[in-house]
Amino acid sequence: MKKYDVILCECQCDEHQIIFKYDTDPDWENVYISYHLQSDTLWERIKTAFNHILGKKSRYGDFGELVLDSEDTTIEKFEHIVDALKNIQRNQKIKEEKV
Repeated sequence: MKKYDVILCECQCDEHQIIFKYDTDPDWENVYISYHLQSDTLWERIKTAFNHILGKKSRYGDFGELVLDSEDTTIEKFEHIVDALKNIQRNQKIKEEKV
């Protein structure tokens, strides 16, 4: 069974989000994080591809941005993420003890 948490940017733009997916299958417990990167126009992508072929890189790297809203339920969502990771860790220890 999979569960999801979505954290949206304070600007409420659907493109500015992080999606946490929890796979609760006992044989394959994981937490997945999906981050939508900002897309460029066709010409910007061609320019980026050309620079990539030439080996040019930004000294700052490639980053997206997400502004977390302290008024939102963001803290509870991160607590849920941490709890899910703790449960996975606990279940892995139990599996190791059984072996």
